[in-house]
Order: sequence, then structure tokens, then C-alpha cells
Amino acid sequence: MASTDLVFVAAPLTKGDLVFGDDGSNPISDAVVSGSIVLVRPTLRGTATLGVVASGTITLVRPTLRGEVIYNTDTQRPLTATARARWQDAAPQPERTAERWQDGIATPHAARASYADATSVRASYRARWTDSDRSKRPVVESRFQDGQPVRTGARQRFQEALRMGNSVRQRFEEGVRTHRAWASKFNDGLRTPNAQRSRFQDAIPLGVVIGSTNGYALKLSRGWSGRYQEAIQPQPGRTILIPVKPPVDPCYTPSGDLVFEAPWSADTNLVFICERHVGPEPGETVVVPIRRIYTVINSATLRRVDGGVLIPTLSMSLAIDADSWTWGFTARTPGQALPDLEPGSDGKPVEVEATINGVAYRAIIEGISRERVFGRSDLNVTGRGKAALLDAPYSPVMTFGNAFDRTAQQLANDVLTLGGVPIGWDVAWSPEDWLVPAGVWSHQGSFVTALNAIAGAAGGYVQPHRTGKSFSVLLRYPAKPWEWGDVTPDYELPASVVKKEAVVWTEKAPYNRVYVSGVQVGVNGQVTREGTAGDIEAPMVANALITTAVAARQRGLPVLADVGRQAAVSLQLPVLPETGVIPPGKFVRYVDGGITRIGLVRSTSASVERADGKLTIWQTIGVETHVNV
Repeated sequence: MASTDLVFVAAPLTKGDLVFGDDGSNPISDAVVSGSIVLVRPTLRGTATLGVVASGTITLVRPTLRGEVIYNTDTQRPLTATARARWQDAAPQPERTAERWQDGIATPHAARASYADATSVRASYRARWTDSDRSKRPVVESRFQDGQPVRTGARQRFQEALRMGNSVRQRFEEGVRTHRAWASKFNDGLRTPNAQRSRFQDAIPLGVVIGSTNGYALKLSRGWSGRYQEAIQPQPGRTILIPVKPPVDPCYTPSGDLVFEAPWSADTNLVFICERHVGPEPGETVVVPIRRIYTVINSATLRRVDGGVLIPTLSMSLAIDADSWTWGFTARTPGQALPDLEPGSDGKPVEVEATINGVAYRAIIEGISRERVFGRSDLNVTGRGKAALLDAPYSPVMTFGNAFDRTAQQLANDVLTLGGVPIGWDVAWSPEDWLVPAGVWSHQGSFVTALNAIAGAAGGYVQPHRTGKSFSVLLRYPAKPWEWGDVTPDYELPASVVKKEAVVWTEKAPYNRVYVSGVQVGVNGQVTREGTAGDIEAPMVANALITTAVAARQRGLPVLADVGRQAAVSLQLPVLPETGVIPPGKFVRYVDGGITRIGLVRSTSASVERADGKLTIWQTIGVETHVNV
């Protein structure tokens, strides 16, 4: 008979009673129970109630006893140990990581191989054989034929599932290690030698000739760099964060304001630009320091705007001057880029975007010619800036005029409309505005020729935006040449940064007076250079838009400013991050030792060349300077 004893390992801390069957309705006091409960089977069910008993034994003989046992120890479990840990909420510390990078030039590589049909040669093969002993050489045959390829399409529908946390619980206990032995019976098999015979004879050697022609491959280089170090998991404890220094000369000014570069137009595209390449702030001068070595990381890409297709380029150039209202564009590409440069079925020209050291320029492709030599085929591409869409042959010939009183700036805005509806282009007006009476002005031509006519009446010229749909009307002489010594230049260039310099001196007539007049309605103004006798008169200038003294004075200044001894300075220098491509209309101070020249940029060109795996980019600016004015 099995017995179960209730054994206490240690004595209770305080005096307590062990009570069986007290449900709280009939409290039992001063009860002390000792004894044992003998259970024949462990699956017995029943209830045993013990009252005030000094000692006794309960013996269950039959397994059919059913009942319930309530065991209430009423044992105190005092606090035996305390663990303390000091902690506090850590203050979040942001850490900034900066990494400079630039997009690598994605250049597709074309491989060509010329081939010709090979001459088929028939060969005979003979083999002599005899029946071998079938008991020793089993014969296996397999018949097959070409299978019919069958295409099978697979479809699968899916949707994003909800992320749900999944908890897994597993109960386990340590298993008893049991050693297990493996036994395998074997014996040596009978070694039976097997003899094989094979008859052969010398085969007839057959020669096969494979020919392949090749030409010179185009050398293209790709490079990449990356900084790295072995990382480790942070160790427990206090971590000191090292502040990261902000990058020098950022591409943008950290600000939460959304600033629009151009006025609102019908074009709702949001164009992001690099502020440090736009130009200096008014009244500030970008000074290029004197260094022994100037390091510039050049980058240049050409892509088709429609579809964003990258076009490999061997060379590329952009050019503009004060008398041009848009950029001139040329490029040389491999012959396989022809499908990406040809216009589509609608006949519209392809628009491309050329990026030079982070500065983007938009142009349309107008001419393509191919040049093929042995093992090489190149395309010579020509085009103009995006503003060419407003000139022939893309713009029709129209008649412009003013049926009402309008200012010169309002006339310029009216030109860029059709039936009073804007065509999506804007004008930034710099000259001083004046009033033009109704019916005074008329012009026949394209959008651009009309805009140039209005700007020329104010002594100005038109310059396009690099990528957007806007023009800027600039004064040809924003300051008088004899006052350029007091002008704050936009850029200061030392001779050390210039690769090539050329100076051409010219002498022009020293005019100091000019008459400017309207045609039918307007004023007849006399413009004289201050401080002179006005005794050398220039040819008279007449324009229908000279209707006020403001217009006459602005138109007469370019005539009196473009006089005397001048020096046209040509400077070739890299496209620096500080300057970018310097456009026309900017003041430049050029310092060459003890000689300092200040003048206006009249022309700008940028050239890109790829040769022997190297990319070189240079810009050439033409600066108008005056001597003894």
C-alpha cells in the first residue's frame, strides 16, 4: 500500500495551523492535524473533511471514493531579499551623419562582332564492333525526340498582409541521455574480374577555321569610391556622442521655407536647383582664393528628358553671348544613341538635359549627322536652348501691337500670350519701365523677335533661363563704364586659376552725345555724357517705343558707353564649385599681379571632353573692359 506524507523542510517562521476543509463559514480554532493520507491509486476523486483531531490515519481501500480536498497552508512568505538598481531616463541625443556623393556616369557599353556564315563540312565516322558477351556487357537503349516547347504563364494575386505579432510558447524538459549503439553485419563480397574490349582505329583529323573581325573599342571609364570602417555593436554603459561637423559650402541654405526662383506660370513643375551655383547674392562678391593647386571633381551627363534615358557622350559644349537669346548646344555621341535622339512620331524635337558639375541646362535637338570610320561610328548633334521653341520654325509668324496704353514690361508679358491666354513663359524685367501709348507699337515675327524688339528699345538684351520657361531682360550697361571702379563685382578671379588668357585691344569713336527719337509718337531726346562738352555726336537712334525721357536715356546710354579704348579679355578656367558657369551680364574683377581689370561678361562657353578615360571641363568667358574711360 502506497502512502503520501506531508513533510515540512523547515520550521515555520511564526506559529500557524494547518487546517483541512475550512471554507470560512465554520471557523475551526486550535486544530492540530498530523497523520498521513494513503491513496491506493493516483486517480482517486473525492472529498475528505477533517475536524479537530489530535492524530489519526485515513485509509482509502476502494478506488471509487469521490470527494474534494481543500488544502489551505496559511503560510507566510516574508520578503527575504531586495534588489535595487538605479536608473534614469536617458536624454535622446541626435547624431547627424553626412556623406558627400555624386551620381556616377552611367555609360552603356556596346559590343559588336562581325561574323560570316561558316562553311559546312561533312565528316564520316566509322566504328567496328562485335557482339560482346551479353552476360557481362548489358545493353541499354533509350529512344528520344525533340520535345515541343510549351510556354506556361503563371499568375499570382497578392496583397499586403497585416503585420501581426506572433508569440510562441514551448514547454520542454531535459531529456534523459541515452546512448545508442549501431551495429551492421557485413562480409567481403566475391571479387569477380570483368574484362572489356574496345576496337578502334585512327580518326581522320578535320580542321575548322573560325574567323572574327573587330575594330577599335571605345574607352570608357567608371569609378566609384566609398568610405567605410569596421563597425561594432555598442557596449553596455554610457556612450558619448561625437558631434558631426556640417559639410563645408553646402549646396543649399538650410531653411524650412519653400522659395520659388521664377514667377508663377502655367508650368506647375517643381524644379530644384543648387543655390550655390545660381550666383552670388546682390552686393556680394564670390572671391576665388589664390592656390597652388585647384582640385575640381568634374561630372557631366546628358539625358533625354522624355523617359530620363542617359545618352553616352564623347564631347559636349554650350555657348551663349549678350546678342544671343538662347544657348547653342553641340555634342558628339556614339552611333548607337541615334534612336534616343531622333524625334518621335509627332515630329516634336527631342529635349535633352545636359548637367555640367551639378548645373543643368535644357536644349532641343535640331540637327544630327553621322560620321563613320573603320570600327567606329559617331553622331554630331546640334541644337539650341529650350527657348528656341518660341522662334522659327516652331513658332508661327504673328503680328503684335498695343491697342491700349501699356507699359514696356506689360508689352513684354503680352507678347508671350495667344488670344490673351499665357503660353507658360514669363519675363523678369530689369530696366526702368515707361508708358507706351495705344497704337504706337507694332511688330511682325515670332515670340522671341517681338520680345527682343521691346528689350532693345530699352537698351537691353534678352537672356534665357537654364532649364525653366522664363526670360530675363538685362540692361546692356547696368552701370556707366566710367563708374565701374565703384561697382561691387559678382566674381573676383586671380590669374592663378586661369589656364589661358587672351587680350585684344580695340579703339572706338569717342562719342559723348547722341539724339534718340520716337517715330510717329514720342520724344526727341538729347543724351549727353556728363562732364563733357557733347561735341562728338553719334548717329541718331530712332525707335517707335521711345515715348518718354526714361526710354530715351536708357537707349542712349549704350551708345555713349561703347566708346574709347577697350580691352576684350578672354579667360579659360575650370568650372569651380564657387563660380559654376559664369553667365553674361556679370561683373568680373580679374587680378593679374599688379594689374586689375574689371568688366562685364559678354560671352560664355563650356566644353566637355572625354579622352583616355579622363573627363575635362573648361569654361571660357569673354569680358569687356575699358581703358582710360
